Parts: sequence; C-alpha cells; structure tokens
Amino acid sequence: TFTGLEAGLVLVTGPTGSGKSATLAALLRLICETRPIHIVTIEDPIEFLVSDDIGAISQREIGTDTWSFADALRNVVRQDPDVIVVGEMRDQETIATTITAAETGHLVFSTLHTNSASQTIDRVIDSFPPRQQDQVRAQLAQVLQGIISLKLVGQADGSGLTAAVEILRMTPRIAKLITEGSVSEIEAEIENSVTFFKMQTMNQSLMALVLNGAISLGEAQTASIKPDDFERDMRTFLYSEADPSGGFDMSDSKADFSKIVELQEVQRLYDESRERHNMELAERDGMIHQLQDELQEKDARLAQTSATSSEGDETVARIQEEAARFKQELEAKIARLQARVKELSGGQAPDPASSGTRRGFFR
Repeated sequence: TFTGLEAGLVLVTGPTGSGKSATLAALLRLICETRPIHIVTIEDPIEFLVSDDIGAISQREIGTDTWSFADALRNVVRQDPDVIVVGEMRDQETIATTITAAETGHLVFSTLHTNSASQTIDRVIDSFPPRQQDQVRAQLAQVLQGIISLKLVGQADGSGLTAAVEILRMTPRIAKLITEGSVSEIEAEIENSVTFFKMQTMNQSLMALVLNGAISLGEAQTASIKPDDFERDMRTFLYSEADPSGGFDMSDSKADFSKIVELQEVQRLYDESRERHNMELAERDGMIHQLQDELQEKDARLAQTSATSSEGDETVARIQEEAARFKQELEAKIARLQARVKELSGGQAPDPASSGTRRGFFR
C-alpha cells in the first residue's frame, strides 16, 4: 500500500539489526518493478543495490557522492525525483528537510532508531526547539502516511528469526492526535483500528506470532515493550504455553494480528447467531405447545358437538315418529266421523232444497 502512494512520508523504524534497510530495499524493488518513476536514494552506506526496471533508480552515498543528508536533500529536488529515500534521519536539519521534501509532493521513505510508532512521532517532534514543535506537529500530521516498526524475534523451532511488525497508517483521528499533542493515545487508536485500517501494535503482532506457533510465549514477552499489557491481552485468547498445538496458518504473515481479530469477530457473530437460533427454537416450541393445546381443546369441543348432534338426531326421529302416529290417528278419526255422518244421514247425501228446514247438525 505504501509503495503506491504519490506523496507523503513513510518511516521504517526499529533497533539496529531489525531489518529496516532490508525492508526499504524490498519496497524500492517493488516500486521499480511496478511504477515508471524516478527514485533517488541517499544512504550511508549503500547496503543493497537496486537495479532499474520499469522505474529508474539513482543511489547516492554519503561521503562519496554528497557531503551529508541535509546537503543531498537540498540538491535532490533538482533531479526531478518522484520517490526519495533517506537512509536515516539523524539530526534536526535532516528531519526538517525530509518533512519539507514530503510537503513538496514527493514520496519520501526514511528510517529512525525507535521502537514504536508513538515513540517515533515523539522523537521527530522533540528534535525541534519548543517554539517550533507546534508547527512540526502540524506538518507531520499533514505529510505522514505511515510508520512501520520492526523487531526480529527468534522462531520457536530455532530455525532463524521472524519479524514482529507494528503498523501505523494515517487517519483523520491519528492526524488530530498528532496536532493536539496527544501522542500517548495513538497506541490505543492503533489497537482499535486493526480490522478497518489494518493497523496493529507491536504487542498485537507478537500475539499473532504466538497464536500462529511462530514464536514461543517467553520470546514474545521478552521482545514486548510492555510485557505486562502483553500478558494481560494474551489471557483473552485462553492460550497455554504447555500446549501450543503448533499454531494454524491463518494468514499470509504470521505477524498479522488483523486475522486474529477477524476470527474473534467470526466467533462473536457465530455465538450471537447461535443464541438467536436457540431463542427462535424456544419461541417455536412454545408456539407448537400452544397450538397443540388449542387443537386438543377444539377436538374436545368437536366431540361434544358431535354428541349433542347425535342426541338432536334421535330427538328429531322420535318427534317424526310421533307426528306420523298422530297423523294416522287423526286420519282414522276423520274416517270414523265420515262413516258416522253417512250413517246418520241414512246413507244418502243431504238435500240442498231441504237444508233450510233442517236444524242443528244436518242443516
């Protein structure tokens, strides 16, 4: 990411023998292979020769090609460089000239002998008199793009050394902390920006190496700048030194703590999802029991209704039988009455002419 920048200041820091020059050489080789630009280096001495590729590189050595870093930086802008590499920012004049070169639109790489990003920022600011420090804070907040802090630690299998890497990238929050002079809060901001900005502290990188099985817990505690904080943070991973289990290939770089944070986030999301799933299952079980109770109640009502309906059918059949029997009795009575009427009328039909002289029943 830093090799693709157009302008700004990138610092590679660490104690002597931590790989600062090798890291700078790797960055320069990558720039030469991928970007058609002009690179000028100022080194004391030249440790790695970088050949031209897509980009062109000019390497200058103090004492042979120039008198000092400050003189070389003042003259380098006449060579129309796109990238400037300062081997080391040793004094106030070199630091001031380096910051000025970054302000003028160049991408500047340099090194410092510091152990962390916050210590690097303090070292740069404290190299100036107090009356200039506010101005330097404003300049640094504007031009600084990143800080890479390196420390080499012995591997767990004894096969060699591996690098623990602290990374700071410029963000609006970091720029504000530098401008306000709240450098002590930068480390906390780095810790909280692992996932989004891909930053990490030295302790987080050491923890990633331990969790990946690259280094031992004792080596990590020895290499840590804040061993007490390292031990406290390691407890959150429930890691046991007696059973390291060899680690897992969780990332391309075993010093990358962001992969550990991503796994923690995955675990947290899985736990939340499982809890929601269990709650949904409990709610569905409750709904099933409620529906079963309602079904049993409806079955009981249906059985009661069926029994009542059967009783009603029996009552209707009985009433119909009684109505038929009553009808038969009435028809029999009518037949007897008609026979009686015929008998009383002497077997003849009544005479309409004489109906007016008859009285009573025969009228």
